[in-house]
Amino acid sequence: MALTFNEVPDWDSWENQGGNVAVATLQGSPALFVLRVDRTQPGPNRAFYRVGFGLNAVGGIDGNWGPWIEIPGWASNDNQGAGIAVADFGAQGLGLVLFQVQHFVPGPNRGLFRVGKGLDAQGSVTGGWSDWQAVPDWTSWRSQGAAITVADLDGDGQPELILFHIDDFHTDNPRQPNKGFYRVGNKLTANGQVSGWSAWFELDWFSWFNQGAGIAVRDLDGDGRPELVIFQIDAPPGENAGFYRVGWKLDAQGRVQAGFGPWVRIERWGSFENQAGGFALVSFAPGRPHALVFDIDNPVGLNAGRFAVIDLNIDTDLGATLGVWRLLSYFSEVLPVHAGLLHTGKVLFFAGSGNNVFRASAGDFGNVADNLYTSVVWDPSKSVFDNATFDHPATLLRGNGSVIDLFCCGHTLLADGRLLAAGGTEDYDKVIVGNEMQNAPRGFTGTREALVFDPVSESWTAIASMAHGRWYPTLVMLSDGSVLAASGLDENSNADLGNTLERNQTPGVTGWQKTRDFGLPLYPHLFQLKDGRLFFTGGKMDTDGDSVPFVFDPRNATAAPQVDGLTDVGRCNQCASVMLPPAQEQRIMILGGGPEVDDGAPRGVATRRTAVADFSVPNPAYETTAALHHERMHVNAVLLPDRTVLAVGGGVTREASLAAVVDPQGGREVFEGEIYDPVANEWTITAPATVARLYHSVALLLPDGRVLTAGGNPDKGRQVPWLPPDPFEEMRIELYSPPYLFKNKPRPQIVSVPQELTYGTQVAIKFSVDGSLHWVSLIKAGLTTHSFNGTQRLVDVPFVLGASGTLTANILVERTVAPPGWYMLFLTDMDGVPSVASWVHLS
Repeated sequence: MALTFNEVPDWDSWENQGGNVAVATLQGSPALFVLRVDRTQPGPNRAFYRVGFGLNAVGGIDGNWGPWIEIPGWASNDNQGAGIAVADFGAQGLGLVLFQVQHFVPGPNRGLFRVGKGLDAQGSVTGGWSDWQAVPDWTSWRSQGAAITVADLDGDGQPELILFHIDDFHTDNPRQPNKGFYRVGNKLTANGQVSGWSAWFELDWFSWFNQGAGIAVRDLDGDGRPELVIFQIDAPPGENAGFYRVGWKLDAQGRVQAGFGPWVRIERWGSFENQAGGFALVSFAPGRPHALVFDIDNPVGLNAGRFAVIDLNIDTDLGATLGVWRLLSYFSEVLPVHAGLLHTGKVLFFAGSGNNVFRASAGDFGNVADNLYTSVVWDPSKSVFDNATFDHPATLLRGNGSVIDLFCCGHTLLADGRLLAAGGTEDYDKVIVGNEMQNAPRGFTGTREALVFDPVSESWTAIASMAHGRWYPTLVMLSDGSVLAASGLDENSNADLGNTLERNQTPGVTGWQKTRDFGLPLYPHLFQLKDGRLFFTGGKMDTDGDSVPFVFDPRNATAAPQVDGLTDVGRCNQCASVMLPPAQEQRIMILGGGPEVDDGAPRGVATRRTAVADFSVPNPAYETTAALHHERMHVNAVLLPDRTVLAVGGGVTREASLAAVVDPQGGREVFEGEIYDPVANEWTITAPATVARLYHSVALLLPDGRVLTAGGNPDKGRQVPWLPPDPFEEMRIELYSPPYLFKNKPRPQIVSVPQELTYGTQVAIKFSVDGSLHWVSLIKAGLTTHSFNGTQRLVDVPFVLGASGTLTANILVERTVAPPGWYMLFLTDMDGVPSVASWVHLS
């Protein structure tokens, strides 16, 4: 059904250039303040407000409407947005705060605010008006909506002024949507003064045209910190629509600490043209407030001011079934082509040149002083606003001063927790001639270098180089701690030579030695099995032809039997492979994927196929399991501590967003994730993410049970200001909280556990849990690129309950099932709710 609006009576404007709403308590009940800005020609505009007393829960006015009151000294010939708020100044009483955006040609615009003092019970300003105050550092030349609210963010009893505007960014940048910005004026006084201003905070935005804006602040979850609610009227061809989203946990400076929820669409707006809009929160009883939405409808003839009270929908309402996504307020600083969870709890994003031949050719490539990083360390437990979230390791250079480019290298985690990266990009398949890009004569070539990253010192160190360059290789740490490098294009762009396997017995101490040859594809998905052999799942990257899964001894030239039963063998590029939990069962799944070349349906699109090979039985073969709900290539698979698997991201076609530029029907990114229950053999859809994750995207489990998603190369991504800027880079970070975090019960807590664990021993663990404990699990930290996470695996730890709050865990014996290294130890209760992990070292 259509949204039910009530009209503001006696609206006599034919043209408006702004309007908004506020709600405050007057005469013991909610009162609605309505602002309108009339476009008057010739001469300056005129602005009025009026109050509707007794706003009720169905959007009606139970009392009377006050008269239209003109705001003196408006003095703008042209406006592009306005806002209204009611502030409590303590002993000085209530004040009416007004905001307008003055439009100038040539620009930029100006933002102005003032306070009407002594607001009485009839909504009249009795103490006069402050002067108009200019908002400093206003840079927008055109705006498509503005709004204000007030809130005491730092708890000192004095309100902060929070103002918001939508920059008509696409006018001068036709490839970009609008931009939304807000900022905070500290300690607003009744005389219209603030003690200082925050920076402009940019909001993630999707609309190309807007016709209204709103902002509100309120504690929505009862944790003592307020939330920020942003509202916009989107103006596509046809019917408009209202959207709002919540930014969680504003700090005292007005910064969103816990990320943004999704845009919530208000369906069936009913207007095709609006000349303003607004938003406020209103409470009629204890509990969650309602949303009040407002617009100025602009039909042929007389305009109309309309308002409605609606339920405020929050994504956590469905968290227990769909999970919740949160888009962070900052970027990843490098395109995270490669991402690894470190045993310090931090995440290493590394990109090298990051799929950008211009950057690889730039004279300042890798200059940390110029913020041109090749790797960054992100701490998800800290706030970027406190300058503590990102650390910046020095870029490692060759003797000749050139950067060792880790773009498209192979990597693995070593037994001591360090990260080994080997290979990468020596030459791109493009060259820069002047300022133009041209095809290179021989394509990508691989580097020979191998580097080790130390999570403690957060620094890179070079070790012995490989015998040959490798681009798109896979590295596997074997159960004895040695590392095998497989596949990749060599220094001459030769795939055959790159298929030679090299083994490093002790990285950083010994060099690399050739073991044997195999016809493996690029970035082959490899897992070590319990018997010591490696399994090639069929998963690969950018290699044409049908996949032929097989097992082989990585050291000795023995037979390599095939593993039959896999379907869609021509659509295994950019699929995901994962060892299903627990690792003791030796069941390996392949899911999704697509062809190397888009050559038409059905081969040209991704597959929904999933299949599992069980290596606990003789003569293992793939058996098809429940299909994904969506076709997915570029998909990432993440093991969760409730022993399910999250499939996240991907698209229906190769690099789906790019395909959509040529063929609008050929794109179709997949925003919903899917969670696989191995016991029930079924996939369940999650809530949709905000950001599409495609080529060069990553996903990792964090110790608190959330899942990090980042990266990608879509058309019109969001990027930091690289030089030159690259619209095909996605640097937004989004976190997924699975349904187990919304069970409305306390999580198990690990009180104590020894950090060092030894194979075949018993370990005492102290814990607290509300209910029974189901599992103790070790989950190896993830390290991922190009849709394959080769290090993650979940190992079951049998246990015996002791006295209250204690258990004895039996650590397994088989190193091939649980390779040595750092693990996250999770306790999970009978409802699938996990603890926050403790880091332990298995050796």
